[in-house]
Amino acid sequence: MWVQGYNKRVDEINKSLYDTLFKNMDKEMEVIVACDSQQYPYHTKMTSIVVVRYFSKGCTFFVKSEKIPRIGRIIPKGEKFGPQDMAFLRLRLLEEASNIIETARFVEPIVRMVEEDHFEKTGRIQMIGFHTEADVHTDAKEVSNAFLKEIVGYIRGCGFEVRAKPDAMMASNAADKFAKK
Repeated sequence: MWVQGYNKRVDEINKSLYDTLFKNMDKEMEVIVACDSQQYPYHTKMTSIVVVRYFSKGCTFFVKSEKIPRIGRIIPKGEKFGPQDMAFLRLRLLEEASNIIETARFVEPIVRMVEEDHFEKTGRIQMIGFHTEADVHTDAKEVSNAFLKEIVGYIRGCGFEVRAKPDAMMASNAADKFAKK
């Protein structure tokens, strides 16, 4: 179930997203899709987010969280992150990337439809920016950097512009916040 903002449940995200975009076509904006996950003892919480960012000020967002079987093991206190844990991290990042792709495939046609309908109504062309944000880091000191090329390549290979941290902070931080709720 998608939620708009902090608590407004949305039965049909496609209609709510369309309406949000269309009524704000007088503003410069972009749509960003991201996903983050959080490990809990018995499950992994995956949170997908669609952010409509207004360049003038503010944003609107849609969030969907789901519990899936835990990806990886619980690392005992004092034990270091080992090769097995790297494999589990890779699986989790691939699952996040898959969620980003699935959401982007659903959202991008809505964005393009709004652009077309706006042109038909007003005769003016106005493009809405669109990209995705992956929860991997470009800094080699970060653990997720080991999978940067694979994750970015996976999303780009599916036809979507993707940004990685530290350039991917807007939607990634929002997804992180909701994954920890």
